[in-house]
Amino acid sequence: MAKETRNVRINVSSNVSTSMNKGTAAAGGLSGALKGVASSASLATGGIKAMTMALISSGVGLLVVGLGALVGGFMTVVKTSKGFATQMSALNAVLGSGGTTEVMAKLTADAKRLGSTTAFTASQVGELQTEFAKLGFTTDQILNVTEATLDLAAAAGTDLAEAAAVAGSTLRGFGLASDQTARVADIMAASFSASSLDMNKFTESMKLVSPISRTLKISIEQSTAALAVMADTGISGSMAGTQLRRVMSDLAMKTGKDFRSSLIMTSERLKNATSDSQKLAIAKELVGDRAKGTVIALAENIEKLDELTAAFDDAGGAAKKMAEERLNNLEGDLTKLSSAWEGF
Repeated sequence: MAKETRNVRINVSSNVSTSMNKGTAAAGGLSGALKGVASSASLATGGIKAMTMALISSGVGLLVVGLGALVGGFMTVVKTSKGFATQMSALNAVLGSGGTTEVMAKLTADAKRLGSTTAFTASQVGELQTEFAKLGFTTDQILNVTEATLDLAAAAGTDLAEAAAVAGSTLRGFGLASDQTARVADIMAASFSASSLDMNKFTESMKLVSPISRTLKISIEQSTAALAVMADTGISGSMAGTQLRRVMSDLAMKTGKDFRSSLIMTSERLKNATSDSQKLAIAKELVGDRAKGTVIALAENIEKLDELTAAFDDAGGAAKKMAEERLNNLEGDLTKLSSAWEGF
């Protein structure tokens, strides 16, 4: 029997295309709705702007804006005054029974004066006064040291608490009266610009050196010059302080001379050395193994030591000058303006 071949055609119908068409139509509707919302928002914004302009043009808006600015300014003044009053209360608490009405009136007036003429606000000045009160300074001493310490902080770019601590410890280390604070600040500022010394190096070194310097009657100018010479040769911080006090004390005991004279005697001995090893042996004999490098550096740089000592002797006004130079720009002008505002 012959086979019969049949061709069968199958038509498959799907709803996918129809569903996609419906989805596209729905998305189009949603897009249109969103455009409508955006259009409405734009109209509302335009309406608000128009209403604002109408109010301003009628004078009512100007009154509202003016009142808003006045209230904002008043609230700023209240907040500033409150902060200053809180700071002075903290100072009063530290002073205890010594914080009489008369005393607080003097300190408050000085804080406002300095707040209106320096880069620091009256509240910051009050904080500085509080730091000195914590260090045990009397009212008169606080009044003596505050302005110079502000200059020092501005010149060195450090915070007031650190400036107060180093100024106070240096004064006491050398046995200087509080009215010598400007001298200390000027010497520090001058040394920072003339050598590798900075606030941290000076602090760490001088706290170790000042008691020996005071005992041997070595001035703060010459002591700072010695630290500056050492810093420029790579010896700084607490290491410099430890080694310099050893050099000062050992040379004084072995030569019986003042610091500079003993360095000159040491320099002559080192010049007569026939070799580097003999030079090291002489230095070790004088000040021990650890400080031999320091005594050599100082003895070989007496001329520089003298130059720096003379410069620091004539450093009057250095801190204030450096502080003013740091603020001689737009940012500094804005800082002083802000401080002056709080000073009122």
